[in-house]
Amino acid sequence: MTHEDPPRRLLPQELGLAPSGLGERATVVQVSSAFCAPCRAARTVAARVASTAHGGAAC
Repeated sequence: MTHEDPPRRLLPQELGLAPSGLGERATVVQVSSAFCAPCRAARTVAARVASTAHGGAAC
C-alpha cells in the first residue's frame, strides 16, 4: 500500500494569474497545445462551463 499526499489547493500565482484570478467556488484549468484541434474545442467548452457556473472562472 502506498501513501498519497492529500490534494492541495493551487494558488493563483502558481498558475500565472493575478491574486484574484481564481473563481470563488471553482476554477476550470484546461491545458492544451496550440497545434491540437480537439484542445481548441475543449477550451471553448471549458470557458462556456466556467461562465455559466456561479462563482466560476476559466484560465
